[in-house]
Amino acid sequence: MKASYKREDFTYSANKGGYTIFYKGKSIGGAGTISNGSNIRGRAVAKQVHDYSEMAKNDILCIISGISGRYAKAIEEIERN
Repeated sequence: MKASYKREDFTYSANKGGYTIFYKGKSIGGAGTISNGSNIRGRAVAKQVHDYSEMAKNDILCIISGISGRYAKAIEEIERN
């Protein structure tokens, strides 16, 4: 059975070190650099934040489309509680 998720149930936070996706206000995962992007400056920071934001939006669209992948377990756990 394919779960149906609503876009408004998902949010994300992105900074120069990565992004985190939230489902119904609870973190379900994300991606980023181990160094937290501490060695980038200026325009590179803005580009990095933009790229991480786009990746987060893409992950959310995949989840809504039924391709929840690595986030499936965390979403299922939130749904149970």
